[in-house]
Amino acid sequence: MDVSTEIKEFSNLTKEIFHNKSMQIGNETAWKEAIKGLTPEMSAELGVYAWQKNCKNCGTEWTGNGSLKVLIIGNSHALCIVSGIKLAMNGMYSKLKLFDVRGTIPFEGFRSSLMLPEIRQTVKDFKPDIIYLIFKYMDDFEDHPSTKYDKDFRVATMQEMTNFLSNNSKVLFISKMHFEVPNFALLNFAEQIYRNGWINDYYRIKRKVRFSGEQSYLRI
Repeated sequence: MDVSTEIKEFSNLTKEIFHNKSMQIGNETAWKEAIKGLTPEMSAELGVYAWQKNCKNCGTEWTGNGSLKVLIIGNSHALCIVSGIKLAMNGMYSKLKLFDVRGTIPFEGFRSSLMLPEIRQTVKDFKPDIIYLIFKYMDDFEDHPSTKYDKDFRVATMQEMTNFLSNNSKVLFISKMHFEVPNFALLNFAEQIYRNGWINDYYRIKRKVRFSGEQSYLRI
């Protein structure tokens, strides 16, 4: 089922947590009070609502009250983290820009390498103070290097792009390694609970969890 299709109206509590109470996440006491009593069904509804508000319906450029120019580069993971970066920066930017290409890796030599010249041109034109590079997770980034790191073509292109981004900004943030559950989509899981309700069988599902990046390009 397409998660973009709404079958029922989202609750007022979900909207209140997402739009208002979520702003208290930096205050541990207030945040614990805000999410007290949160059920699996409510969590799933929040997940689906967040997808529709953050990932499905997201802009590409925002203005703030600060002086910093911030550029977010990546795939759909970058798209979905925009609201978190906006919250963390608390308006301390003059412009915040998103350059996202879904299903891509911003380094040459991978199956998912897309729009690399456009990335470079955007950086040159925008002249950011801060760059966030967020591209996890793509399968081909899990591949083992074919030779020693210092001789591997992909490693060289990763270093070259990293140098370019670093040289064209004051600060460069890069997403790090993460846990992965193979053949499991959290959005689909949340949607099933949201549409059909929470049942004990969901809790008993056992899946192998691996740490992405072990002996792969993500380790570099």
